[in-house]
Parts: sequence; structure tokens; C-alpha cells
Amino acid sequence: MRRGFGLADGVVAVVVVALLWCVIVVTGAQRRGTGSQGESLNNLRQIGAITSSYGADYQDRMWGFSWRPSVPVVSQWADIRLHATQDALTAGAAQAIDLIRRRTNDPTFPIPSNWVPHIFYSHLVLADYLGSELPMSPFVSPGDRNRRRWSENVAAFRANQLTPQPDANDPNNWRWPYGSSYELPPAFYAADARTTTTGTITQATGHDQFQLVTANDGSQPLMGGRLLTEVRYPADKVLMYESAQWQGARDGVFFMFEHARVPLLMVDGSAGVRVTSDTNPGWDPVYPASLPPMSTTYRPSAWEAPAATGASVLVHYRFTRWGLRGRDINGQEATGP
Repeated sequence: MRRGFGLADGVVAVVVVALLWCVIVVTGAQRRGTGSQGESLNNLRQIGAITSSYGADYQDRMWGFSWRPSVPVVSQWADIRLHATQDALTAGAAQAIDLIRRRTNDPTFPIPSNWVPHIFYSHLVLADYLGSELPMSPFVSPGDRNRRRWSENVAAFRANQLTPQPDANDPNNWRWPYGSSYELPPAFYAADARTTTTGTITQATGHDQFQLVTANDGSQPLMGGRLLTEVRYPADKVLMYESAQWQGARDGVFFMFEHARVPLLMVDGSAGVRVTSDTNPGWDPVYPASLPPMSTTYRPSAWEAPAATGASVLVHYRFTRWGLRGRDINGQEATGP
């Protein structure tokens, strides 16, 4: 005897189909996330290889801006030469814009004001070292979709067509498509700690704000010139890291949150994913021997990983205790210089 297809059977069938669809969607998302994370780790390994090559060619020096305000610079642009004479920070900014102008063939590219270029733009030195055009793809994470869109279509960025984005009506913001998804810790271009004669750079109130701190004697900090051989624990010291967990999270997780799983590049060239809570907390280079660890406030812009406004977070490996002489993973942080 033939049986009809009852309502209950139909409901079960719909539920089964819905569940299968959910499994397919989730699995596909996980595969995309895994692939994207793999690409990001590959980017970091490339950066590690370039770092090793650069160090071999330049007496173990870490790549980064090297211009000094007291030393005349060689640039074809008069405004660049003038800007480089002010202080260590503006000298670095002048060098960054000189690189952008030469590598994009845009001689009118403006020099931003009040800018710390070392954090997300030091890789411009590597572009020049390799003779590469900008933007430079290994420095843009496949998961950082906003920055990827900006770097792939600079003209649309300048026309304010790639929202969310910084306001391109302000020429100070034209630099954004040439930045990196991967952050360089300040110890690689500033002193490990403030001393009587050495200034440094430290975290300001917000997560995206930094400040230069003069030495105890009032002298300005020098920027750049660090050596890879100054790193005491190459396998345990973070060289670069993705600024957020873009893979496996719907909208991303800022790297300082304890549950973030972030791709890291170590100084020895190895790369892997670490949960932030498994890494050592960060410390203020102005007071490296003090407790407690340094924290900041995360107030994301529209193009950054979202979070509750005003969330307090530890800085972790952005500021390692005792800088290049410290340790970020695999053991207790350094207790002294």
C-alpha cells in the first residue's frame, strides 16, 4: 500500500536539508579561512627570508628607515630634504614618502603631518631593496579585505569609493593603500628601554597612538639602526605579526584580545599561529622593570576588527619586556636587560 508524504515527514526533510546546508556553508567558510591563514603564513615566511637576505647584505642591520636629521639626505625633491632635517620622526616620514614617490612614479605625493611611519610602513625600505613597485603584495594579508581593496585600486581609494576607508579628501590619508597588514614591533626601530641618554617610543592612550619619549637627559630618541644580532632569543621573539585575526572569525579579532589566534613571524624565520593568551604580556619601555604589564584602549575605526568601544587590552608582543633582548613565547619574559 502506498503511503502519502505527511507533514511530519516534510518537516524532517526540511530540517535535514537545512542542517546539511549549514554544514556545507560552515565547512566552506573554514576551508576559506584555513587557506587564507596559510597564505598569510606564507607571506610572513617570505618576509622572513627577505629579512635574512637584507641582514646579510647590510651587516646584520634590521630593515627600516635610517635617515637622521643631522645628516644631509640624498633626494631629488627639495621638500623631502627640508622635512628630513627636523627630528628623527619626521626624517623617517620624509624617507617613507621619498620611497613612495620613487616606487609609484608620483612626484607630487604629499608628506603627511604627525605621522609615525615605522609601524606599518617600514617595509617600504624592502620594496626599494628588491626594486619592487608599490603596493607590495606580501605585506597585505589576504584576510585584511579592506586594506587589500585599497592596495588593489588606489585610484578608487583616492576617490573615496572603497568604504570603509580613511577620508581621501585629506591628502594626509593617501598613504593608507601602501601600508602593511603586518605590524613591526617598535623595538626593531627604537631603543629597548629609556635610559639616561637614550629615548624610545611607547604606547599612547589609544591602540593606534604612539609617542616618542626623550631620554632622561632630554635628548631626542634615535630611530632605526637596530641589529638582528641584538635579538637574544630569535626563536621566541616576534618580528612581525598580523594586526588582527582575520581568519576563522566573522569580522576579525584585534591581536591584543586574549582569544585572538594570530599569524606570527619569529626572528629565526619560522612562522605559526598563536593564541594571544599563550604569549607573554607587553611592558612599557619607559618603565620595563615595573608591574603590572602595559595596557591600552581599543577603539577601532570602521575598517578595523570590531569590538566593544573602549575595551582595555594588554599590548603583548607589540612591546616586549626589554625589547630585542626579551622573549615573547616559550618561557618567562626577561627580568632584566
